[in-house]
Amino acid sequence: MRTDPRRLAGLLLLLAATPLAAQDARLQERLPAGLAREVQRVVDSAARSTLPAEPLVLKALEGASKGADSARILAAVRTLATNLGSARAALGPAASEAELVAGAAALRAGATAPSLATLRQLRKGEPLVVPLSVLADLLTAGLTSDRAWGSVREMATRGASDAAFLAMRDDLVTPARGRSVPPAAEQPPTTPLPPTRSRP
Repeated sequence: MRTDPRRLAGLLLLLAATPLAAQDARLQERLPAGLAREVQRVVDSAARSTLPAEPLVLKALEGASKGADSARILAAVRTLATNLGSARAALGPAASEAELVAGAAALRAGATAPSLATLRQLRKGEPLVVPLSVLADLLTAGLTSDRAWGSVREMATRGASDAAFLAMRDDLVTPARGRSVPPAAEQPPTTPLPPTRSRP
């Protein structure tokens, strides 16, 4: 029995238009109906691209918990989906969900896709969740992209452990967050400035 090519094509189109998973009940319960549908479309599209769907759902629910409007929630979900795709392209198809989420966070903080790819090459066969998270933290804390990436790359080149990455982050982030100067002024003066004295 031969299969009608036109019928087969119709079935394929139907499958392509059908979400891979049922609508997430959490979206229906927590979001306005229209927003829930739009978010579900992003989730289904990510699933068809073999990207993790759960982080997208959680991003939408986080926005709802914070009282964000529908436009902002949908934009955040779409941005995360884009960053997950970019992280997958940079880290490779074998990247774990946790690595993709950490990579997406690093990209959102200002890291570049080539940096993620280089980090994968420097730590072949080793998990990247901690180094990627440290990179995101350094950028979020206000370090310049050159200094943040340079610090992470140096640690990766030396084969540093996850604990060493975390210690480096703590050393750099704590003073960075305590400053009120612009992020571009990363290097402190070589000679400490004397304290300012109030005039009588």
